[in-house]
Amino acid sequence: MRRHVKVLSYALPFICMLVAYAASFYSGSLWDDNVFIFKAKAITETSHPFVFFDYTSSNHRAWPLGYVFFWLLYRVFAENFIWYKLLNLLVHFLNFHLLRKFLFKFKIRNSFFISLLFLFHPLQVESVSWIFQLNTLLATTFVLLSFNLILQNKYKLSILFFIFSLLTKSYAVFAPFVFLLLFIPKYPIKRSILKSIPFFAISLIVGLLTIRGVLTSEKEGQLRDKFHTEKAQKIIKEETIVVVPSPEPIDEVEVVLTDTPTVATEQEIPLEESSAITEPVPTETSPTPKAEKTIVVVRDKKVIDLAALAHSKLQLMANSFVFYLHSFFIGSDHFLFYPMINESSNQNIYNMFIFFIIATTYVFFLFDPKYNKSKTFIIATLLFCSWLPISGIFYVPFMKFAHYSDHWAYLSTIPLSILLMSFIDAFISKFKLRAKMSSHMVGLIFVIPISYNLIKTIQYSSIFNDHEVMLRRNIVHNPENMFVRRYLAAKLHRNGETQYAIDELLKAQSIEPLNMEVKVQLDYYKEKLEKERE
Repeated sequence: MRRHVKVLSYALPFICMLVAYAASFYSGSLWDDNVFIFKAKAITETSHPFVFFDYTSSNHRAWPLGYVFFWLLYRVFAENFIWYKLLNLLVHFLNFHLLRKFLFKFKIRNSFFISLLFLFHPLQVESVSWIFQLNTLLATTFVLLSFNLILQNKYKLSILFFIFSLLTKSYAVFAPFVFLLLFIPKYPIKRSILKSIPFFAISLIVGLLTIRGVLTSEKEGQLRDKFHTEKAQKIIKEETIVVVPSPEPIDEVEVVLTDTPTVATEQEIPLEESSAITEPVPTETSPTPKAEKTIVVVRDKKVIDLAALAHSKLQLMANSFVFYLHSFFIGSDHFLFYPMINESSNQNIYNMFIFFIIATTYVFFLFDPKYNKSKTFIIATLLFCSWLPISGIFYVPFMKFAHYSDHWAYLSTIPLSILLMSFIDAFISKFKLRAKMSSHMVGLIFVIPISYNLIKTIQYSSIFNDHEVMLRRNIVHNPENMFVRRYLAAKLHRNGETQYAIDELLKAQSIEPLNMEVKVQLDYYKEKLEKERE
């Protein structure tokens, strides 16, 4: 009987997952699926996949192992997109199993319900339906394997899979803090620190290599600098003293800097000595200094205002953190591209306040020996560690389009699912509902948020199936995003609707009139349309 229950506990979630994501199976490739996989020569034409590890080559990538997987998969699936999406779905279900296994070994209550919430939350739709996000799914798979192996005391294997995770996608780069907390209950503090040092060293090395990989493109380097400093620059007046020499005199005269310039004459010789002079006696004249003029030049100079930089980063982090909390716990409409942060919005004050309360509480528990070894504190640390890489402290190339995105939250949904279900469990215990209600009714309380999120996942997955509908919906929500209009134009052009593509680019040009990428794309489509009409 118990075996049948266990089989059902996997079979029913798997069937529900297939139903939830079925609509996105036929949606084809999305955006950078083509750029990084199907139209990338490094994937389609190179003779072996190890070029991505060559840091001296132009084929080097920030996440080399992830590209190795795509290189191998392209040889198997080619451009049969449905197989990639099915693989994403299977990896997502594998993560459900690994999370359930980790929670059970870590002795966290309601592990099945927590894993279901992770499996069905609408924040996962992008990661599962977007082919290129296989690297996100696999990186999570490897880090979950690493956590499980730590609990099984398989230290060396845990390190190996952690390396695999960072080389696939380095968004678990702060996970060593979680490993340290996992070691502390099992070993003395000094030994725990020593055992965690390899994880920190690996994170540091891979993190630096990732930054180097991102900055391989000069354009990305410029965008990174703009992202970090654009809102933290101030103009100061810089005075420079410049000494300008006067022009050389034209006449062969000695110029004296007096009010009445005089001309040098022959040296006068006394009359009584004139007869002894048979040749003119040369005279020496000291060089006369050139005229000089002092000018004070005042120039505008851009400098980094450290206070403004700190405020800008803190505001970005607060908005990002509260956005993911709101998206997970309260729920909202989901989009591929969210609007950039509006600094004049009153929402910023609210976000900053919430973030300050949560961060202060975490720091308080960090220095309290009674709480900093608890499971809740370890889960809270996992939340912060999974969020920090995409918080705005570091530049992520996607941030030139939006400051936050659903697929970044894939790993963060694990601690968020644990915290939500723990809160529900505490609510049930507080009001002693287990004594007042049947076990089925108590289970129903846990099922309610899972069912709600499953419905939201089905809705968003169906929208994700039609990329044009998804982009037009995104434009309604965020009309000032020039890139969404460019992407929609490219989609319309591929569908043969070049005139509609031109109309979208004209709207994009009205948003950013000086954008050269829009101009080049617009000119290209106009030229294509003229040839079609001929």
